Amino acid sequence: MLNFRTVKLTSLSLAVASLSLLVAFVFLNGNANSKAVLVAMGDYIEGETAISTIALDFTELDEVYEVRRSCGCIKVRSDGDAPKLPFRIPANGSRKLDIELETLGIVGTYHASVSFLGTRRNRKVEKRFDLVVSAYTGWRVEPAVVRFDDCEEGQLLHASLSIYSHKRAETLQIENTKVSDESRMNLSLVLSEPDKTVFDGDYKLYATAKLGFTFETSRTTDSVEFVGCNGKVKVVVPVLANRKSNGLAIKPKSIFRKRNENAKSIVWIEHSSNQPPTLITVGSDFQVEIEDAVQKDHNRSVTKALISRRSGQGDDVSKTQKLVFESTGSRSELEIVMED
Repeated sequence: MLNFRTVKLTSLSLAVASLSLLVAFVFLNGNANSKAVLVAMGDYIEGETAISTIALDFTELDEVYEVRRSCGCIKVRSDGDAPKLPFRIPANGSRKLDIELETLGIVGTYHASVSFLGTRRNRKVEKRFDLVVSAYTGWRVEPAVVRFDDCEEGQLLHASLSIYSHKRAETLQIENTKVSDESRMNLSLVLSEPDKTVFDGDYKLYATAKLGFTFETSRTTDSVEFVGCNGKVKVVVPVLANRKSNGLAIKPKSIFRKRNENAKSIVWIEHSSNQPPTLITVGSDFQVEIEDAVQKDHNRSVTKALISRRSGQGDDVSKTQKLVFESTGSRSELEIVMED
């Protein structure tokens, strides 16, 4: 008769033996991934190249046959050039390599990695380095957007821009300036005086730019560009211009009413000043209540108007009527369509 305890112990022995064989197989043939090494590369201005030196130790790798990078912004250098693969690590020594990370387009904290795949005593090994770099904007331009409103064709306009550089950006210099249309735009740059530096937080006033701009109705979007760091850093400031409004805009431009309807209809009248519009139509079957104007932006206001039938009016009214409003010399019409 088979002993149950003997069977149980035999099964446990077989399981332990199988696990030992599996560990041995992985040790001899599988990948051995050591713990990733954290490399804090430091703080840089956007566009600069972050550089750190790492070391591959013989105790972990004796040969490297592949390098994997998490992004194209990473380069691995050995004495200034990319190392030729495969390469060996000196016995009982190490191999130093430079890791370069381009920060162009990076603002804030950025994480990346580079891995070295190779062998150690005929085992596949991966050695990974986790990279952390911080980049901040070297320049700040105020205003971030130049806007001209109520422009007329051929009108000459002017704007002033302040260019600030980060306190740590001692080597940052504007190398070139561009405008989107040289035939209508000109830009002059005046560097700030060192003994009259104006600070704003972590930034200092670097230069002041004077923009001259001629408005054309066909072009409502332009730009000014500041270039530095050997062309790597570019700050683009949009220049937006809107043509002068006709003064009044009624929304909706038409309303539909039943002949026997007594309710009030609401329309909105946008105008170019705080002067409320006035009704100049005479002999209409409708009356208008105009409320106080509400400021929309620095040069536009909106007024609410309530349209209703005059008291005592019968159903015998014109099919279509128009109300004309006026404000600061501009006029606009509201169409009222009667429905049966």
